[in-house]
Amino acid sequence: IDDFKQIWINSWEHSLLCSPEECLMKIINEIIIDLLDADTDKSRTDKIRSGVNNIMKGALRIGSSLTLGVAGVDAVDDIFSEDSNSIKELREQLKSLVAEIKILESNRYGKVIIYVDDLDRIDPKDAVSILELLKNIFNIKDCVFVLAIDYQVVVKGLVGKFGKPTPENEWEFRAFFDKIIQLPFTMPMGNYDIANLSCIPNLAIMTPANEDETRLMLSTAYNYNGPATVRYPRGTGPNAKINKGLASLEIGKANLVKEGSDDVIFLNFGSLLHEAIAVCENLNLTLIDMRFVKPLDEDILRKYLSKAKLFISLEDGAIKGGAGSSIQEFCAEENIIIKSKLLGIPDKFIDHASREEMIDEVGLTAKQIEETLQQLI
Repeated sequence: IDDFKQIWINSWEHSLLCSPEECLMKIINEIIIDLLDADTDKSRTDKIRSGVNNIMKGALRIGSSLTLGVAGVDAVDDIFSEDSNSIKELREQLKSLVAEIKILESNRYGKVIIYVDDLDRIDPKDAVSILELLKNIFNIKDCVFVLAIDYQVVVKGLVGKFGKPTPENEWEFRAFFDKIIQLPFTMPMGNYDIANLSCIPNLAIMTPANEDETRLMLSTAYNYNGPATVRYPRGTGPNAKINKGLASLEIGKANLVKEGSDDVIFLNFGSLLHEAIAVCENLNLTLIDMRFVKPLDEDILRKYLSKAKLFISLEDGAIKGGAGSSIQEFCAEENIIIKSKLLGIPDKFIDHASREEMIDEVGLTAKQIEETLQQLI
């Protein structure tokens, strides 16, 4: 994507051995330095740097004031209000800078994409402060942020402002979150990525089940002679044993986990393998960890599905257009007559929550899956 100037920010690294205010300054300065690399006007560069210094002095004054009550909120409003000259002047300078980057002969870009990673690893109240600052300064045309932060981190960071979450005040947390992530801020939609990616020709899509498979698949993707993506969830893994070495996996090769009934075949895609194992042990089902959404292991599918009566697919993504749907397409192409039950995220938006809460809400815990299958078998 040569038309995009990309800037990568690791917010956690900036937060090490420094105060929250210093972390804010480091992040903003790194973004601006990267933007200024494409500008040849030294006088404007110096002017913008001066503006940054002024706004950072204001940041030092507010600190983590989003969680300090009325006085802190007043300070934030003073610094971040639309009438604040320092904010408006700095934003106008940055708008001009981004606009000129698009027409520079030496460095022509159409848009600027800024990736801010690891906000989840910072103290929640500081992460919220950083979001507020970025939102107000960089709300400029052709400048898009991609943020790595969980809704629950935002909730924890706002406890000092709104109190502990209750059904009565939940709307305040959601309103703040929605305001932060509106354009030009975007949030990756992890539940729907397989449906978006599977239509791309020659793309290898891998779904690791645990920490060890994630390492192996990252190595596989690195060594693969083509485009590849590794899909892994947020949160912690099942504490799988990590084997030494980084050998590459065979592309499109599934793993037979357990031999059981020939009539019902359980196909797992991704991080719910632990739940799948528990269910298949109790119900004596054959379990295959598919590992790859694309390309599929067609040999193992032909071997087991051609003589089965039912296959179950399990994934922690959207059912519509997901991994299970690709199995149905394969069976149609191969004229394999078989019933199917697809388990995953239903065709509706799921409220922001922890991963465990979301899994429970859509019925994908081991107990819930087993209860569902007992009605089918």
